[in-house]
Amino acid sequence: MRRENDSDIGVLFDWDQHRNGFRITTSGGEFVPRFSRCSAEKIYLLAGASERVGAPRHAQRFSEVDDPEALDSWEGHVRTVREGEIGMLAGPNGYVLIKVVKVHDMDRGAAQNCVEFDYEFRARALWPPSAGPP
Repeated sequence: MRRENDSDIGVLFDWDQHRNGFRITTSGGEFVPRFSRCSAEKIYLLAGASERVGAPRHAQRFSEVDDPEALDSWEGHVRTVREGEIGMLAGPNGYVLIKVVKVHDMDRGAAQNCVEFDYEFRARALWPPSAGPP
């Protein structure tokens, strides 16, 4: 399933059946986003023990996120993400941007509890762009 460009990967993930999260393997390591029910159009994005969670304010497309580290304070391990918004996980070697496409909730008439999302990996810069090369 492709939505925004060829690097987007569409996923339909049942958070109720797979509470350990969805395993994303990238060139920068492994990320395991977990999700939890929030509301009809929002989901909680939870980071693993070695990850941080953030959200680029007002970004609707992956192409609108230039430098994930510069966009957020990266505090905590939980973020609320609405349908159409992007949440991010930060690991030691990069970031996974996660765009929530649709939240399906059995308490609100869906056939199963799941979240539909796209994701894209971004490698961590070798040096801060503002500082120039080492």
